Amino acid sequence: MPGDPEVEAIRTVAEALDTLDENARRRVYRWLMDRYANLEEGEAAEGSSDVLEDPPASSSLLARELGELEALYAAAKATAQWERALITGYWLQEQQHREDFDAQSVNQAMRECGYGISNITRELSKLTRGGLVVQQPTGNSKGRRKFRLSRDGLRWCRKRLGQAEG
Repeated sequence: MPGDPEVEAIRTVAEALDTLDENARRRVYRWLMDRYANLEEGEAAEGSSDVLEDPPASSSLLARELGELEALYAAAKATAQWERALITGYWLQEQQHREDFDAQSVNQAMRECGYGISNITRELSKLTRGGLVVQQPTGNSKGRRKFRLSRDGLRWCRKRLGQAEG
């Protein structure tokens, strides 16, 4: 007598997730939520041939971009919070082509990779005092401080990443 299909699905998913590290589990969970969270009540995926189809473009783009950021952490051998914050700023500024970035953007990207910081503002202030990041004049009503990597910050990141000066 076959078991309950829902219980079997849960067991299969749990067994598959148990083999992954925490960051990989988070990416799989995001993909699952993007793929299945919008199912209407009573709508079933059973019998559907697209169960393994690619996730929506937005989630696969996010996963690819975060994979690039994780690769930068590894290439730079960034283990300290300030190093990851600086590499994240580099990624936002140079690879995501942002003119500047704020603390929330840095911390959000780091959290998505599993490296959130309890006080990102303090880490960015340290980087500012160290001359690796400069605070931009802000004209927004929220008063969020905006940052850019300084020449020294760019140089540090490129050196750690094994890139030529540009």
